[in-house]
Amino acid sequence: MSKEIFIVRHGKTAFNLAGKLQGQGVDSPLQTTGNEFDAVANYLSQFAFATVATSQLPRAITTASEIVRRWPRQPHTMPQLAAFNEVSFGQWEGKQRQELEKTAPADFALLKQRHFAPSLAAHGIEDFTAAGQRFASGVRELLGELDEGERALVVSHGAVSHLGIQQLVGTTALRGLGNLSTTVLVEDAGQFKIKHYNETGYLPQGSVLPNTSL
Repeated sequence: MSKEIFIVRHGKTAFNLAGKLQGQGVDSPLQTTGNEFDAVANYLSQFAFATVATSQLPRAITTASEIVRRWPRQPHTMPQLAAFNEVSFGQWEGKQRQELEKTAPADFALLKQRHFAPSLAAHGIEDFTAAGQRFASGVRELLGELDEGERALVVSHGAVSHLGIQQLVGTTALRGLGNLSTTVLVEDAGQFKIKHYNETGYLPQGSVLPNTSL
């Protein structure tokens, strides 16, 4: 029997709306509406989760808290794990994307394409392969604590979730993830398959922001 991992990206933040990069070193307040939280919580309430985990960053912790407090039965614990922290964007954290597209167009294009290079390391940006492996290891460890047939929910971030999911399923062809999107992976005998990817159909109209997966 298989296990499932549900991966939800945190809600919209002030930096998302302003077009600024958020990594491990910066955070900004959530700007997500109650209706949006109601929608994702209602969607996820269809499923029983053995555990709910988040990154250690406030935007993910608050998103998870807003979701689970809307459920009739809340998890006993909600571990905050470094494995699910966002990619570090180094010196670029908190900077406007439009500014980076003008001042460092080649490097910013590499960032958007998830292609790591020494020039990105010079800006203090975390290696994308290492970040994806970090996330994937966290997922495997979390599922390793579950019984067959159980589910886990992870609330994390756009870039690291994208990279980690690609690591788990063995592809680089997936597009980025929207705020409050849900991706479902099925694990069977150590192999992962995508059941749903970047699902946002449950959100109110106008909730999905364009180009905010970084």
